[in-house]
Amino acid sequence: MKILPPLILLVVGLVPWYFAFQAYETSRQLVANTVPVEGTVVDYTSGYETASRRYPALFYYPVVEFQDHQGHTQRITSEVGAGKKLYEAGERVTVRYDPRNRQRAVVDSFLRLWAKPTLFALAGVPLVLLGGVRLVRALFT
Repeated sequence: MKILPPLILLVVGLVPWYFAFQAYETSRQLVANTVPVEGTVVDYTSGYETASRRYPALFYYPVVEFQDHQGHTQRITSEVGAGKKLYEAGERVTVRYDPRNRQRAVVDSFLRLWAKPTLFALAGVPLVLLGGVRLVRALFT
């Protein structure tokens, strides 16, 4: 019975790792199925975000233009915004897009591709370590 609490900690710690794996796979597949091209930040859109905040915060989302493989100019608005402008107008950024679906394009950045899996993975570490240590102690003492 003394191994039940450590097992619960381990299971609870593994839940964020499951979501980390799912987010990692999504990003990995996006990278594998898209082509990197150079784009230019041409503008910003802004909006108020309220998720996980008591009061709305103004976020800026870069608008980027790039040339697809057929030479057509495409314009996208990044899904990732911040409380400050992350790029200067005219700054070059890498864009990843699917040649079969040019509308499916994202700015290639750590925040867009790898922040979510990293944060989920890190969230599970303390619980897995604590549960693992307690489980070993419960089994061998």
